[in-house]
Amino acid sequence: PRTKHRTWHESAEAPRSVPSTSLLVTVSPECRGTSMSAKRHAGVLDRATFAAAEGPMMLSPAGVTQEAANHVSPNVYSECADREIARCHAVLASTLRATSPAEWASACVSLARAYRRRLHGNRAEDIEQAIRLYEDALEVRARESMPAKWAMVTMNLANAYASRMRGDRARNIEHALELYDRALEVRTRDVMPRLWARTTWNKAVAYFRRVQGARAD
Repeated sequence: PRTKHRTWHESAEAPRSVPSTSLLVTVSPECRGTSMSAKRHAGVLDRATFAAAEGPMMLSPAGVTQEAANHVSPNVYSECADREIARCHAVLASTLRATSPAEWASACVSLARAYRRRLHGNRAEDIEQAIRLYEDALEVRARESMPAKWAMVTMNLANAYASRMRGDRARNIEHALELYDRALEVRTRDVMPRLWARTTWNKAVAYFRRVQGARAD
C-alpha cells in the first residue's frame, strides 16, 4: 500500500496565536449549533501539544485546524463543508467581480478550500472545481499587487494539482512542482520562514508522489 503524506492547505483567515500546551480547535459560526458533536470540538483540546511559535497551520472549511481534523467526526466535518459550500455560493451569487474584486476572490478561495475538504460526493469533480476557483482567484490576486495572498493561493492550487484525479498524473505532479516553485519565490526562507517551511514540505510530498508513481508504472 502507498504511504499517505498530508499537505498543508491554508486559509485567508487564521487565529493569531495558540497556547503552547494545547491544540486550538475553532468552529465557524455556520457550524456552531449544528450538532452537539460540533460543540464538543469547539475550544481547546488539552490532549495535544502545539508549539506557540508555529500557530495553527490552516483552517478547514469547518474552521478546524488541520492538526485537529482527526478529532472531529467525519459527519460533522462533511456537514460543515457542505454549509461552507452553500454559503460561498450565496456570496458569489450576490457579489460582482467587477465591483467587489477582493470579496469575490476571497469567496472563490473559501469555496475552493471547501470543495477540497469535502469528504463525500464526487471527489474528482470537487478537485476540478477547486482548481477552477483557485485559478479564478489568481486573476484578481495578482503577484504584483498582493504577493502574500497570491503565494497562498498558488500553493493551494499546487496542492490541488498534486492530488488531481483527472488528466495525466505525471503532468499534474510536474505542474504542481512548478507552482510550488513560484510560491517559494515569494515565500522565502529569510522573509517568511514558517510559510517557506509549509510550502517546502508540500513540494517534498509532491516529489514523493512522483517517485511512487514511477515505481507503480
